[in-house]
Amino acid sequence: MWKILCASDSAGIKKELDALDPSFYDVQIARSFNEACACFIVEAFNIYLLDADMPGENPIQMVKTVRLVDRNAVVICISESDSDRLSAIEAGADIFLQSPVGIGLVRMTIDNLLDKTSAV
Repeated sequence: MWKILCASDSAGIKKELDALDPSFYDVQIARSFNEACACFIVEAFNIYLLDADMPGENPIQMVKTVRLVDRNAVVICISESDSDRLSAIEAGADIFLQSPVGIGLVRMTIDNLLDKTSAV
């Protein structure tokens, strides 16, 4: 089972991730950066899906904090601002997706990353 932590205040992402097969994916949603930190300090995740556009949050600090806790997990950063792209990658994000991004692309990205991870 693949564990995904989604730090997002977007109801749309939550709804779409809830549609993932629960026998294959264990998805937890955190509605703030502080809530996300509380989750990943307690348990490890395979993928961190970080919504960089949450109000009051610093997207680059979010990526750095995840990387301090888990160097091996996959980090996907989503932001409306293309200017966050280089900073997110430099901070340790594996993938940067510019929003608005369809959940189909997010799901395909997750599936592709997990296929590559399990092949190693």
